[in-house]
Amino acid sequence: GTFASCTAPPVPSLSQIGFVPSDLEQLGIRPGMSGARALWDEFRSGRMARYGALRDFPAIKGVSYLSVHLRFGTISIRELVRSAATGEESATWLNELIWRDFYFMILDHFTRVVGHSFKPEYDAIRWAERPDWLAAWQEGRTGYPLVDAAMRQLNHSGWMHNRLRMVVASFLSKDLGLDWRLGERYFAEQLNDFDLSANNGGWQWA
Repeated sequence: GTFASCTAPPVPSLSQIGFVPSDLEQLGIRPGMSGARALWDEFRSGRMARYGALRDFPAIKGVSYLSVHLRFGTISIRELVRSAATGEESATWLNELIWRDFYFMILDHFTRVVGHSFKPEYDAIRWAERPDWLAAWQEGRTGYPLVDAAMRQLNHSGWMHNRLRMVVASFLSKDLGLDWRLGERYFAEQLNDFDLSANNGGWQWA
């Protein structure tokens, strides 16, 4: 038999779908499967067993830095889970991988979370309308050193330590009283590892 011929449109260029050139190496990202493998080997052999003790301290090299590779599929989530499930010392990190899939399931079963609160009663919250406060948060000039350092890290590198993501999300919604969706949107624009389900889940959690 023969295949039917068809004329498909050309694959769009990166610029046509909204991407601009960047130097990933300069941002500390070694791309591709080789980059993922190097990070994974380093984390698995040295830090995974201490992840539970180190993950709360952003100044310490304690996390895996694999989020962008999980986002773009340059490393297998199944491989990471299999490895983490083999030892009791890696249970904390395994739980984090489970949270990632949990947020996928939330998005799948409760599609309203895109744009609305998981708990419907939270949509009744009256948020402050202060664009100047939002800009100060986005630009890292709130006057709170930890918040500002985290936002400057995000703006410079496209990445932020997970604990700092919780800190700045909590600060925006609970201290400034600004709508969490504004923060969620800003993270979506800035994060190299942006994933709708994880980003939405993290902000909803905060």
